[in-house]
Amino acid sequence: MIVMNYGENRTINMIKGIACIAVVFIHVSFPGKCGQVISALSRAGVAVFFVISGYFLYCSDKTKILDRLPMKIVRTAKMITNAMMIYFVWESFVRYIGGGVEKVIDWYATELFTIKSIVKMVLISYDPVVGHLWFLIALFEGYLLFFFFLKRGKEIHWIFALSILELHIILMTISNIYSLNWNMNIFRSVWFYGFPFIILGYWIKKKSNILKKLNTQLLCCMVLFGIILTLIECFYIGTLQIYNGSLVTLFAIYVLTLKYPNASKNNIFVIIGAKYSSQIYVYHWITRELLIKLQAELCFINNWFNWLSPFFAFICTLLFVYVETMLCDILKKKIEYSHRRKPLN
Repeated sequence: MIVMNYGENRTINMIKGIACIAVVFIHVSFPGKCGQVISALSRAGVAVFFVISGYFLYCSDKTKILDRLPMKIVRTAKMITNAMMIYFVWESFVRYIGGGVEKVIDWYATELFTIKSIVKMVLISYDPVVGHLWFLIALFEGYLLFFFFLKRGKEIHWIFALSILELHIILMTISNIYSLNWNMNIFRSVWFYGFPFIILGYWIKKKSNILKKLNTQLLCCMVLFGIILTLIECFYIGTLQIYNGSLVTLFAIYVLTLKYPNASKNNIFVIIGAKYSSQIYVYHWITRELLIKLQAELCFINNWFNWLSPFFAFICTLLFVYVETMLCDILKKKIEYSHRRKPLN
């Protein structure tokens, strides 16, 4: 039997797999109160990826961190470029089908290629092409900020990062309660979301020896308390990007991954988290838009399709990503084989 290695911490890969499914369930939601509950709990999924990014940044030798960070920054920049090019073509096609050339040109002129869009992208991690790629932009900018501070010998303390996240929650709560309609993009940015969670992930790994001593039963109770608190906040405050309950749950879950790094076998969630989670995050929006179009065209399926569409969205995206990955691997092997076969001059 071949044992496949999916990283030094299979539990983290399992969490990544569950988190990418949760992100799909945010954007392709279930109907009614059930959908509200699942969406509230799923919103921690985006934070998971930021925390993991910070978690894997840590190294006792800061020189190694500074050596590795530029590669992470470049790799993230390539992901942003590739994803935005794909969605630029896709959204242009969608608008062309829906309204012809004029609608495409209007999108270019009024929304995409404007100084306002560029400034928002730089300052508040705004994605002018499709919307959900703000995560990659915030991750890229978070890496840059981390490199900037560490290069100057400074580490931002976890208390400061947690304070920024709490400020985020307080301001968005005020906005919801008093119907102020503040711009969500400001809070869904590197400043109020991405960078603080990266810092928390970094400190969780740094303090791992201390955190591992926390009682497992206490941590499980914290997970349960965090879930209940999230649901209370959801029903009494409304939709937030992150909840206080989510912070409690995330902390407890990550400490559990430190204590039990291989608690999970190589199940489907581990495989998805290790190999496909990033692509699923990027590509699921296309599946979402196709399902919305299908639902609009086939009105007779509305009664039951709303309940199945989140699962359809995830499964279709996973199949697409699986095929894409397989084809890329085959192409890469063919290129490597041809280079080996190439005669030397």
